[in-house]
Amino acid sequence: MVNKISGVTKRVILQLYQNGHPDKAILVGFRDSTSITDYKARVTWPILFKLLDEDMLSQSGKPTYAEVAIFSAVHFYAQHQQGQQTLVSADSWDNDNGALTLFKALALMRQSEKDQVRLDRRVATLLGMTNITGTINALARIIAIVKAQNRSIKIDYPALAADLYRYQLSFEQARRVAVRWGQDYYGRISEEFTVKG
Repeated sequence: MVNKISGVTKRVILQLYQNGHPDKAILVGFRDSTSITDYKARVTWPILFKLLDEDMLSQSGKPTYAEVAIFSAVHFYAQHQQGQQTLVSADSWDNDNGALTLFKALALMRQSEKDQVRLDRRVATLLGMTNITGTINALARIIAIVKAQNRSIKIDYPALAADLYRYQLSFEQARRVAVRWGQDYYGRISEEFTVKG
């Protein structure tokens, strides 16, 4: 299921981006809605529900883990993409395109002394959370910092969706995701990870 989450997230983002000619109304819907159940989110449903696999869709109206994860990652992408011509999402496994996981990107930003204290505080708060709602809200604030500090950085939003899916599976899974995020953020930065403008 995790690979499917990444794949569907990538398809949603590419359909939204439309080779640099995005559907601005739907992007605004993703950007201005904090959850799939928000009133403004209804404009996102035609594209979202068309691209999600049937086993990812809710049968009761209560969002599934897949719906929450994919919607949230695309929400973050839409925040980051606002005002940008080039696509700000890419797969980090193909480092030739300059994409990074969110927390590796934050680790690079952390190298600046003026940003380190603020980022450390936000990330520490996030890594201590155990519920998905608080985590999504904290991630939204972090994405705002990324956008303000380095608008051209490419983030692997499909991988973030997969992490958010895993995070909801159990307390144990949430802590594993947090550990991986912490490793990316606090670990040594390899020279291979460079932000390409």
